[in-house]
Amino acid sequence: MTEELVTAKEIAESGNDAKSVFMANMSHELHSPLNAIIGFAEMLKKEALGPLATARYLDYGHDVHVSGKHLLSIINTILDLAKTEGVASRTRSRSNRYRSAARGMLQRHAATRTQG
Repeated sequence: MTEELVTAKEIAESGNDAKSVFMANMSHELHSPLNAIIGFAEMLKKEALGPLATARYLDYGHDVHVSGKHLLSIINTILDLAKTEGVASRTRSRSNRYRSAARGMLQRHAATRTQG
């Protein structure tokens, strides 16, 4: 039974690690185009290349900018949560390994004392 639990735990940790790698990759894949969209919207808002022909374009630029910033904030929150979960999982895993190693050392020590 214990071996089955260890295997299940290792599978769960592997899945968590895969999720962390996926989130890191998605971070780059989402941030790059989103930052380009936000930058373009800022150019429209500031009329960086000259006045826009229609005032509605300024409104559109503003709307795109605000929406992009909001989406970026949501993505950052999700990524921060994923990172936090990954760190917590690795910390638990490391703690369990240390606990297991200490238990094994104590058992070997106890066995040596009873034999000696």
